[in-house]
Amino acid sequence: MRYSWCVLLVLAVCLPLSAANVCISGNTLDTYVALGATGCTIGGLTVKDFVFSVGTFGGGDTPIADTDITVITHFPVGGFGLEFQSSGFSVTGSQFVNYLIAYTWDPTGDMRGASDILDPGTSDIVTDLCIGAAFGVGPSCAGTPGSLHVFQGGGPSQLTDTTFFAPVAVLGMRNNIALTSNGSFNSIENDVFIPEPGTVGVVMAGLVGLALRRSRTALRD
Repeated sequence: MRYSWCVLLVLAVCLPLSAANVCISGNTLDTYVALGATGCTIGGLTVKDFVFSVGTFGGGDTPIADTDITVITHFPVGGFGLEFQSSGFSVTGSQFVNYLIAYTWDPTGDMRGASDILDPGTSDIVTDLCIGAAFGVGPSCAGTPGSLHVFQGGGPSQLTDTTFFAPVAVLGMRNNIALTSNGSFNSIENDVFIPEPGTVGVVMAGLVGLALRRSRTALRD
């Protein structure tokens, strides 16, 4: 009987610890990919099923690996975020490369919006969203399709993009990153929001302020 109580006590202590797989800010993307369907938690949300791949490329040996990309966790007002940063997000001359970084937000709470923030640099990133479901094979979406678009080039730039939607418990994300013509950037940040109705205005004001700061930085550079 005493042995049984000891076993139960060990299980009671160890099981919660094994389940609380917290996302480690500063780890490289390959460690997130290795988590598979278990994923990890940021705040009260779970992120899982990370995918990294190199699409078309040419003009030289430019592609980087997921070991060259650092993942930073963020806690914006009313939400949570992941930033993917690397000094290797760059090409020169006639080089070009396309990357995919995909994963799924699968929380216990509901999400009501998503946002992309581009750290200034010449690039074009379209983030496909699957609202209410994880992406299936490739870009197939059983939920409601959506998208975010951030870019900077020789003309107009859009360093932030945000969309709001009815509350959902699952959100699939596919960052489609295109670099051409001496393109480069520092990082792309994906945020999701679970705000109370009264905080939506605060979130929007914060994003507008951030966009203005990023724009001024881009002009100085």
